[in-house]
Amino acid sequence: MEYVFSDRISALQPSAIREILKATADPAIIPFAAGNPDVAAFPVDDVRRISAKIFENEPITALQYGVTEGYE
Repeated sequence: MEYVFSDRISALQPSAIREILKATADPAIIPFAAGNPDVAAFPVDDVRRISAKIFENEPITALQYGVTEGYE
């Protein structure tokens, strides 16, 4: 089977961000440009606690589509 693509497809360039992120897999590289914060900066315990509270009190609302402004 032969696939036929539009002419625009041949002009596509690889994602620069994807290429930068590939380089961050090397442990010898400190990825300042990729926008990856130190894992210690993630408030995992806070997110876990807040998520548990949300799913205890409003599980359906939390998973349902809603307005883009978010939920208060």
